[in-house]
Amino acid sequence: MKLDKGHFTALATGIAWGTAGFFVRTLYDAGLTPLQVSTYRTVAMTLVTTFIMLLYNRKLFYIRKKDLRYIIPMGLFGTALGYLTHNIAMKHTTLAIASMLTYTNPIYTTLLAAVIFKERVYRGKVVGLILLITGCSLLVKVYDAAFFDLNGIGVVNGLLTGLFISISALCAKRVTRDYHPLTSVFYNFAVGAVFLLAFSFPWQPVVVLGAKEVLSLVYLATIAGVLAFFLYMYSVKRIEVSQTESCVSIESVMAGLMGYFLFGESFDAIQFAGAAVILLGVLIFNDAWGMERRKDDDEELSCRFRPQNDK
Repeated sequence: MKLDKGHFTALATGIAWGTAGFFVRTLYDAGLTPLQVSTYRTVAMTLVTTFIMLLYNRKLFYIRKKDLRYIIPMGLFGTALGYLTHNIAMKHTTLAIASMLTYTNPIYTTLLAAVIFKERVYRGKVVGLILLITGCSLLVKVYDAAFFDLNGIGVVNGLLTGLFISISALCAKRVTRDYHPLTSVFYNFAVGAVFLLAFSFPWQPVVVLGAKEVLSLVYLATIAGVLAFFLYMYSVKRIEVSQTESCVSIESVMAGLMGYFLFGESFDAIQFAGAAVILLGVLIFNDAWGMERRKDDDEELSCRFRPQNDK
């Protein structure tokens, strides 16, 4: 297989993000609102990243003023709006459905990246996208009549999350070109925290958090937050942004498994097959077997040794 380190870090990101739903729901059960969870988590991630950068290398805080045009929308859409809409979707739907709606974003990202960054849309990407959507559809049982009784608020917010993540990912691709992944992570969080704090009242209503809720927030800020986003930014820096987003889509598989084991949500044989189709889609989308690369090499050799007609 011809996978890069960036593919594996993106897969690890998807796994980490897929575990977040359990801890988010723990905070919901304690009485926190989606806005409070988004704000507390983002502020905590900003503080953790600040501490790491102060210890590691303070020069990483430096950015050029002209790059704010990419950094601000990266944090606004990816953290502030993305977190808020995703948390609302998880509150009004199952974990698997929220993730499926979110991971319509490889479609947007692939099309936009082809236009903006001239990323190639080869046959494997098209097939991979079809498999990803098919697998997610089986995972959330779209064939079941109950699927169409979904809460409209949850559906709309899930789809918006996918769009917001795509916009953020495209900006992140541009930012990581010139900056260390930690710098990208920090400003992603910091911008998101500023917007969430400026346009909300996260202390209302007042909720007293117990040890379980505090530990959930710590996990969301560190493992599913700083670590996962660092791996994500590292992936975006190394490989195509559309490939990163396709790999991260295994979050829906992880979320489905978490929902099954921890919340008693369904996960039958057809859903298991859907999870397998998603994994296959990820491999084909990212040309894991090197078929497109070999095809390009063959075409290059063919052109190189093709006899030239005399004029």
